[in-house]
Amino acid sequence: MEIKTALEHVKETMASNNEGRVNQFVDVMREQQQEQQEQQQQQQQQQRAHPQQQQQQQRPHQQQQQHNGGYHDNQHLDYLRFGRTNNLIIFRLRECEENSNDQDIIDRADVGNILNEIEQGDLIYKIKDIVRLGKKDGGKIRPLKVVFLSSTDRETVVTNAYKLKGNVHYRVSLCRDLIREDREIEKAIYLRKKQER
Repeated sequence: MEIKTALEHVKETMASNNEGRVNQFVDVMREQQQEQQEQQQQQQQQQRAHPQQQQQQQRPHQQQQQHNGGYHDNQHLDYLRFGRTNNLIIFRLRECEENSNDQDIIDRADVGNILNEIEQGDLIYKIKDIVRLGKKDGGKIRPLKVVFLSSTDRETVVTNAYKLKGNVHYRVSLCRDLIREDREIEKAIYLRKKQER
């Protein structure tokens, strides 16, 4: 009888600790969201206050592009790849049907739960941004882009993604954020390997 009571006490303690951790996580996410909104508002105010200055900053870049005949293709592709090295794309992660202001908080909580499922829960604090890609289109679920602070963090998630296979709660797929050219190469390699089987 005493053992059963002790087990129940342990279960209750664990549940309350997890709930406290989730609440702490949601509070942190709300603060980050508020900071991002404030930064966006400041940027918009600066753009409204100094529109001529922005145009002058854009002109030399445009002139250089015309003078050089555009970017060299490989350099341009490398530049695009570099901008995505910390990004992870999550497909089929549930999304609210109606427009919800809390969608960002829900997405962050879901990402935190996914990281816990693959035993990488600490990486939630190494996320820079989370954003849905594309416009809302009826019942279609938009992909979710997760930006980590480093490519190492992203690779840790990608290499542990196999732990989600067969997961009842999260039937999602995780992949690196690749440019179109790299996606086509990956697709060709996948199809070739599939035919060889």
